[in-house]
Amino acid sequence: MSSVGARVILILAVLSAPVFAQKLVSARAGTIYFSEGAVAIDGRNIRASNLDRRPQIEDGQTLTLTGGHGEVLLGAGAVMWVANQSKVKFDDTRVADVRVDLQEGAAMVEVKSMPAGSHLRFRLGETAADLDRVGLYRFDASRADGPVARIRVYEGLASLNGIGVKELLREGQQATLSTRRDIAKLDRKEIDEFHYWSALRSFQLETETGTHKRWHNNNDWMFQNASFGVEFPDRPNGSARAMYLAASEAGLVNAVEGSGILGNAEANKRVRVPYRLGRNNFLRMEKSGRAEVFLGVGVVARIAEGSQLRMIDTSPGSPVVRLDEGTVLIEVSSMAKAKIRVRVADSVTDLLKPGVYEFDAKAGSLLVYGGESSTLVSDVDERARTGQVVNLKEPVTPAKFDMTWQDGLFKWAALRSFQLYTSTGWFMADWNESSRGKFKHKQYGERTGRGGPPQLRPRRG
Repeated sequence: MSSVGARVILILAVLSAPVFAQKLVSARAGTIYFSEGAVAIDGRNIRASNLDRRPQIEDGQTLTLTGGHGEVLLGAGAVMWVANQSKVKFDDTRVADVRVDLQEGAAMVEVKSMPAGSHLRFRLGETAADLDRVGLYRFDASRADGPVARIRVYEGLASLNGIGVKELLREGQQATLSTRRDIAKLDRKEIDEFHYWSALRSFQLETETGTHKRWHNNNDWMFQNASFGVEFPDRPNGSARAMYLAASEAGLVNAVEGSGILGNAEANKRVRVPYRLGRNNFLRMEKSGRAEVFLGVGVVARIAEGSQLRMIDTSPGSPVVRLDEGTVLIEVSSMAKAKIRVRVADSVTDLLKPGVYEFDAKAGSLLVYGGESSTLVSDVDERARTGQVVNLKEPVTPAKFDMTWQDGLFKWAALRSFQLYTSTGWFMADWNESSRGKFKHKQYGERTGRGGPPQLRPRRG
């Protein structure tokens, strides 16, 4: 082989997937770069093995996503994420004049660069939106169950045409499209699972290319993006994704041991994780089962054998759970931003600070291993701090308890907490390296390495 031929082969060998993808979209938009679930073009399913070849959507063709999400490259500096149960038609795939029609579902578009003279237009019903600047945009089609079409500009500028005169939609604004157009301030706290998935893909794309132009290190092993309003660890994995998805809705079942009953199910079955419980549904564990449920980023409820936990409110910022029977231990890390409320019988408890709290429905008690709580019992507010036990049946002044006492749930929770800490990029940030190979938690004690049972040396009251 000639030296020239060897150099050509070498160059081809070192081309990374992201670089190759950028070459693919240099002339055409509509390259399917990544997907989860079933993908179809004009009703023809695309086999998973064919996705490695980066299928190209042609002019006039429609992309349909079911059972997952999709990622489509619109140019070297623009990407579109398509939500589950969505349908998108590509009217024009020329990079200089991309035209997309969202017919069903939702899509997010991130524009990192916009060459001079290029146009990016999204149609939503009778309204067309020209994306005039670098930024982050979201489009939601109207649905039969009530929600109307919306366009949101997290960052950038969009020109709206149709239904009246031309209008500008600026950063931090949203337009609701019905018989007339209403422009209002964007609620940045309104973030769902699709938003988090898109944010994760944005971060992973920047990680693959080795540049973080829009995701910035905040010097705490975390990267954040002001437009998305989301942050990720430097190396997010599957578990990290599940936890950050929990921030869009409380009640995400992350781990299960043994069997239990989900929601209002009639039969026992092994739970497939991750699984969203949903509002007013419950998770009941059998005598040999335990479960881990995320109530938000940095908030984990761990359910003991023979226990039942019900989600009353799944709002990520203010979840409300009810312990119908059994025992649940709730860990609130220092990263938690949600306001957690727990109901047991007629009592209502607010968890005020990071810590570890164990509720027992049968005993009618709350053990505060760490943190601070406020419990309303018979219209009396009882405050408790680390090392105190609260009577959930009647208003009694909280008393001290022996913090060296640990049941099986506490020990399992300690193990799970440490496993999350070591596998998810500092998600449970309350573990600290005390010495070489040893990690310490204020409530759970000290643990060595990543294997074997936890070495617990609980802090005394």
